[in-house]
Amino acid sequence: MPTDSVKIELSVVIATLGLQNLRNILLEITSLELKYEILIVIPEQLHYRVESYNSIPCLKILPSTVMHQVAQRALGFRHANGEYIVQLDDDQFL
Repeated sequence: MPTDSVKIELSVVIATLGLQNLRNILLEITSLELKYEILIVIPEQLHYRVESYNSIPCLKILPSTVMHQVAQRALGFRHANGEYIVQLDDDQFL
């Protein structure tokens, strides 16, 4: 359940290269009955791979200057606003 002015319960940080698996985890997250935000962190040069997801409510795409999963996660954590933060890989299942 996306949120607008309501306190965000869950921030989901996904460090990715924007491969096909990302679509599946996004579908699972958007079916949750929580107030959430999704932060996709992707290297700048691969940003084009996730532009089609801009229409998902409460999703933010954060371009990273490096292609390094740990650095990408850290960037996502710095931008997270949820009471709880969870980090997922783009090939995980909920």
